[in-house]
Formats: sequence, structure tokens, C-alpha cells
Amino acid sequence: MAALVRWAGRPSALSDPAAARDPADLAERELERLRWRTASLQTSTKWALPLAKASYERADARSLEERELSHPDAVAAFRDFARRYGSMPGARQLVVTVDELDKIGDVDKAAEMINSAKDLLHIDRTHFVVSVSEEALAGYALRGMSVRDVFDSAFDVVLDVKPLTASESLALLEGRVLDFPVPVGLLCHSVAGGLPRDLVRSARQCVGLRRASNGAVSVPALADALTRRQLSSALDAAIRLGSSGARSPEIFRLREQVDAGAALTRATVAPLLNGDESGSTGALGVFATFLGTTCDYFSAPRDRAEWQKVIADGSALKCAGVLASVQRTIPISPSAAAASLVAARRLCGLDPL
Repeated sequence: MAALVRWAGRPSALSDPAAARDPADLAERELERLRWRTASLQTSTKWALPLAKASYERADARSLEERELSHPDAVAAFRDFARRYGSMPGARQLVVTVDELDKIGDVDKAAEMINSAKDLLHIDRTHFVVSVSEEALAGYALRGMSVRDVFDSAFDVVLDVKPLTASESLALLEGRVLDFPVPVGLLCHSVAGGLPRDLVRSARQCVGLRRASNGAVSVPALADALTRRQLSSALDAAIRLGSSGARSPEIFRLREQVDAGAALTRATVAPLLNGDESGSTGALGVFATFLGTTCDYFSAPRDRAEWQKVIADGSALKCAGVLASVQRTIPISPSAAAASLVAARRLCGLDPL
């Protein structure tokens, strides 16, 4: 009597983790397990009994479905994975990253996620890194819960990652683009608020404008085009997602003026400044005034020698730094950003509003 067993249904990567050859193989098996949480496993058994002039066969089949893991089971499975990974030759320390926790808009769900991760935070050679923006923390607090307190109780170290300084932004751009002009780099730093992702995005827009022109582009022309694009995007977002106040005739009128090439003067954006601090129009007005101030500074007539002078004496870097600070303050407190904008214009040598 002989028996033949055939297995089918699940990918081979979902086989026993103990069969993993190396850390990479083990990690691949774990990813497959997480991806295919429920799987159908088909098993069949065939018995063959040879007789003198005939044979007798019987086939049995059954279907098994893997059950969903509960939270304790999932924790135990991850602990087992981390233990196996750490025991393998050549395995490095395991780092688990959770980027942009602020994408979870619900306060309770964000806190629940952090609290549920506490069961995993004390595994040997395993580290967790979670990132969340300051704006999100402030937003959570305004909705009645300090997620920062949850962070403080869950993690060993809470680090405040500072935005880039003007010098650091220039260094980042110099490492990505050959001979990127310093004045344009300071313009991008100002508009981006010192945030690396927005800095690179603004720099790419400037490069695109340069390519589209088929020739040299002046700093004032780039400043005008870049700030105009920023305001157009902000107005579009307000019209599409904002409250009824953000869809006022003044906003549509300003959108048309921006498309027509109107300068970002105080008179142009005055209708936006009439909204209260909690409303979309108030923040939009301050943002538009910030963009106008940025355009004013970088559109001032300067030749190469004058730019070199304000860069060498540090005044251009100081101005770009304070403008970037204003940009970061607008989402948190438009009134505070407006007050800082008055001081920024004075520091940058611009006429008062």
C-alpha cells in the first residue's frame, strides 16, 4: 500500500518560517503572511491498493481556511518573527517605521494605534520610529486630545525634528542639482517653509520654468511665477474643499486676477484678510500676503554683485529664514503669522504693509 499527498493553494513563500534560508528570505515570508492574511489550503490524499488483475483507489480532499489573527495572536507572530530574524547570522537590528501618523484623521484611532503598538515596543534588537507633523499634533489638541501625551507615555525618546535652515536648504539643493543658483535656492526655502519635501518640489518647479523658457530666467521672473502658482493652488484647494466662506465671490475674483497676471498686492488680497482667524479666508489672506512679501523681496532689482553682497553678509539668509518661519506659522495661527509678517518685511528692508 502506498500513499501520495499533494499540497496546493498557498504560495511557497508562506511555508514554515523555520525553513527560511536567511534574513531576507524570512522577511519575504513574513510580508507574504501579512499580505495574505486569509488563505485557502487544499489537501488531497490518494490511496492505491494493487490487486491481482485490478486496483482499488480512494481519494479524499478537504479545504482549510486560515483564520484571521486576533491582536494577541498578531503580536505573538511578530515577536516570533523578530526572534527568528535576530537569531540568524548576519541579521542587523530590526527597525520598524510608521511614517506620517497624521494621515489618520481620527484622534481616537491615532491614539489607539500608538497604544496597541506598546505590546511590540520591548522586543530585543527591535526599534520603532513613528513620525507625525507638528501641525497634526496641534490639530489633535484642538479636538480635545493631546496625542503628544500618548507619544510621551509610549516611546523612550520623543525628538523634535527642526525644519531646515536656509543654509541647510542650500546644501540639500547643491547635493541634488549642479550649480543651482543661491538666490533661487533661498526663494524655494522661503516658499517651502524649510520643509525638505516642499523645498525639492519648489526647486523642480523652478527647473521646469527654466526649461520651458528655452533661455535664462531672472530671479524676479521665477519669484513671480512660483508665488503665483502657490496662490493658485491654495485658492483652488479652498474652493474645492473649503467651507461656504471659502467659496465667496472675492475668492473666485482673486483666482481670475491671479490667472490674468495681477500683482499680489495688499489691495488685491484685502478681501481675503477680512475672514476671522478660524476661517479659511483669514488664513488664505495671510498666505497670499506672505507670498506677496516673498515676491517683493526676490523681485527687487539686484545684479549678480548685489546678490553676492546680501548673501555674503547673511542678510539674504536671515530674510529667507524669517519668511520660511512665517509660512510654517500660517496653518497654526494666521494672526500670529500676520504679526510675524510685519516684522519680516522690516527685516527684509521692505515697505510696511
